[in-house]
Amino acid sequence: MQIIRSNHLFRAVKISVQLFLTLLLLMSVGLRAQQRDSIQMPRPAYDWYDPYKKVNVYYRVTLLDGQFRYGYLIRENEWEVVLRTKRLGDVSIPKQTVESIMPYRDPKTTDRRDPIFANRYFLMSSAEPIDPGDHYVLMNLWGPELQMGVATGFTASVQTTWIANPVLVGLRYGHEIKPYLHVGAGLLYGGDLFQRGNGNFFLPTATATLGDRRYNLSLGLGQLHASEQPQLRGTFLSTGGFVAVSDRLAVLFEAGRLSGGGAALLMPGVRWQRRRGGYIQLAAVGLTYPDPRAPEPPIAGTAAPANKLIRFPFVSWIRRF
Repeated sequence: MQIIRSNHLFRAVKISVQLFLTLLLLMSVGLRAQQRDSIQMPRPAYDWYDPYKKVNVYYRVTLLDGQFRYGYLIRENEWEVVLRTKRLGDVSIPKQTVESIMPYRDPKTTDRRDPIFANRYFLMSSAEPIDPGDHYVLMNLWGPELQMGVATGFTASVQTTWIANPVLVGLRYGHEIKPYLHVGAGLLYGGDLFQRGNGNFFLPTATATLGDRRYNLSLGLGQLHASEQPQLRGTFLSTGGFVAVSDRLAVLFEAGRLSGGGAALLMPGVRWQRRRGGYIQLAAVGLTYPDPRAPEPPIAGTAAPANKLIRFPFVSWIRRF
């Protein structure tokens, strides 16, 4: 009986191995067929410019060096892409320099500069959202931050440290009042995973941005709340500015103040594009906060607590993905 059982077991294992190998073979054949189909598939059918149409599709062409070109699509073949632009008329772009072609939602806000190049300061973002499908990672010295354009007007974010604790998730919405005026609202929430929800962090914000992708100024207002750190509670006021010196170089600053603990922050700096889709930024940080080692005043309210000032360089990287 034991021999019969072992034979049945061996036959079952043999059949299972044969089925597994057959499945792998079928999957490889299917993948090869898909590859052949993808190679033989024609290029996407773009909507060409038609002067008799009331509404034509506007396109954004992303180049391999990270720059952008905007216009109506006149012609596209194996050698070139021809766009009808607002300033230069019909422009021919060599096909080997093109990374992607996609419809663009708003012809009024086009610029050769990367939208991510102007929509983000050091720590805060402007009220203008990034385009759907545009994602980037910002890496600071303490950890990474992901920003993802999930839908028109909506940007989702995930922030953490290099040890993956704490973790903060956020969602913000931006709306265009006029081409040079945007307003937005957001929410940032997270906590310390090691404290089982006791170290929660909660920050609703409202932002207004005046300007475009060459230069802009943003004002932000938030209500900061940290459950385990009373010194991090209060109204948070922030401002950020951006001036594009060229397509790859910009000067920007950021400042903020927390009413509850009396902490203040000032960050002037520069940002430049090192390579395609990648940026590096450097700032000089000045941070003031109440000194916990300062002696208490003899009578409460008779003197303001002493603040401590620290200065340090701040380096971060931005990379599309």
